[in-house]
Amino acid sequence: MDTLNPQNTPFSGPAAGTDPQAPPNQIPSPVVPPASQTQVPSVASQMPPIPVQSIVNPPPAQQTPAGIPNLAAPGQRFLAQVIDSAILLVVYIVLSFPIGMATGALSDNSSTPSTTSIWIGIIAQLAISAINIFYYIYFIGKTGQTPGKSAMKIKVIKVNPQEKVGYIGAFLRETIGKLISALGLLIGYLSIFWDKNRQGWHDKIAGTIVVKTSQDQF
Repeated sequence: MDTLNPQNTPFSGPAAGTDPQAPPNQIPSPVVPPASQTQVPSVASQMPPIPVQSIVNPPPAQQTPAGIPNLAAPGQRFLAQVIDSAILLVVYIVLSFPIGMATGALSDNSSTPSTTSIWIGIIAQLAISAINIFYYIYFIGKTGQTPGKSAMKIKVIKVNPQEKVGYIGAFLRETIGKLISALGLLIGYLSIFWDKNRQGWHDKIAGTIVVKTSQDQF
C-alpha cells in the first residue's frame, strides 16, 4: 500500500478566496457592510415638518353671527336698560339740587325767568345729555357691559369675537346708531324681536351683538 504524500494531495493548500490565516475547515465570515450603508430611514424622518407656529398659536376658528350661541334675550336687554335708566335717574336727581338752588338764587322773584336762569337750564340739559352719552360709551367701550348689563349677565361684543368694541365702536353704537334706531316708532329697537341675530339697527351699524355671559337661560 502506498503511503499518502501531503504534497500530492489535491486539497493541500487553502481554497481560493479564503483567508490563508484561517484555521483549516473553518468557513470564512461574510463581509458585512458598514452600518451607515445599511441604515433604514426612520418613519419620523420621512414625515413632513410640522410648523411650530400652528401648534403654539393655532388659527382662530371662523365664526358667524348665526353660529354664536347664547344670544341675549330681548327681556334681558330691556331689564338691563331699566337698571341703567334708574342709575342715571339717581344721578340726575343729585345734580338737580345744586342746579335748582343756583337758578333760584339768580332769579328776581318775578314770573318771567331771567336770562341767566334760562342759560343755566340749557347748560343743565346739555350736561345731563353728556352724562347719559358718556355713561354708555365708557362702559360699553371698556368692558362691553354697563352696570345694568352686568346685572343681567349680558355683554356687547363685536360680530367677530376676535375684535373689540372699543370706544369708537361704542360711540358709533350709542349715538348715531341709537338715533337711527329711534326713528320710525323705535322700529330699530324692536327689530331685535325678529332679527335672526337679535340685532337692533344700532347693533348692525356698529357691527355688534349682545350675548349672555352665563349659560343660564332667561
